Amino acid sequence: MNEHIQKALQQARREAPPLESVATEHRLPIDGGDIRLLHARPAKPSAARPVVMIPGFGVLPPGWHDWWSVLHERAEVFYIETREKPTSTLQEGADLSMDALVRDIAAGLSYFGLDGTDYVLQGTSWGSTAMLAGLSAGAFSAETVIAWNIVPHMHFNRWALRNVTPRLPFWIIGALRDVLGGIVLSGMEANQRARLMSFIQVADWRWKDAAEAQVDFELADIAASISQEILLVVGVDEKVHSADASAEIAARMPRGRLLAPGVPSTDNTLLGGVFALELARQSSADPLPPLLAGVERSLSDRRASRPTPPG
Repeated sequence: MNEHIQKALQQARREAPPLESVATEHRLPIDGGDIRLLHARPAKPSAARPVVMIPGFGVLPPGWHDWWSVLHERAEVFYIETREKPTSTLQEGADLSMDALVRDIAAGLSYFGLDGTDYVLQGTSWGSTAMLAGLSAGAFSAETVIAWNIVPHMHFNRWALRNVTPRLPFWIIGALRDVLGGIVLSGMEANQRARLMSFIQVADWRWKDAAEAQVDFELADIAASISQEILLVVGVDEKVHSADASAEIAARMPRGRLLAPGVPSTDNTLLGGVFALELARQSSADPLPPLLAGVERSLSDRRASRPTPPG
């Protein structure tokens, strides 16, 4: 970790109430139910642009509280929870494909009147993946995009998602949650394992159906079609959030940029807030803030090593 990042993290630590206690909750109707949206606007934001967060698979606001603590009272925040979250209300059998998650994000942005405006769009983990899928499909756009700890594909056992879990009622999976979690998450870094286990504990049938519906999605297949500039940040280098995979995906994007701050997992979410605030305080036309530019990694060699597509 360089000294500038270390100093920024030290200065960023602050107390803040939970996002859910400050934000206004909105229920957005979707096909088969509704999703939860949160909106928090300080009386006098110091940031010129709002920040839109697309959280990871099943993740609720407490999982990214450090991120929120940085933005609280400084930036307007829009928080869009896609339909696999336990906060959604869905009829069983509802569409939980990647296309459905993209529709949720697009609908949330439109609901808040953000289409065509200048904002910072930030995703984390599978939220980053869904966000990038939406950008690839042209479902929405943003001038400033931060893809934090991307996940290139489902890391749960694909054979099991295709052949075992579809045949099991969710109550059986629920009863075996701890055992299944231990198997699925084996070999992961301890902090990452703890985070994922916490979301498994609150998972319901949406978790199972969404994993099955998205099992064949590959971010690498669509990366080249994303025309916007994308800041891919390796917050932590883990089994699911691989630095090498992030570099490969960034290199496939025409305007992909790779940032590798090299922080421990305990500082991952806090730095996510620091980077978002840095970008929100400036215009999309401005160059990358020095704090972020200082951890950018060149992709020239990786791009040069890729074969030239046939003409």
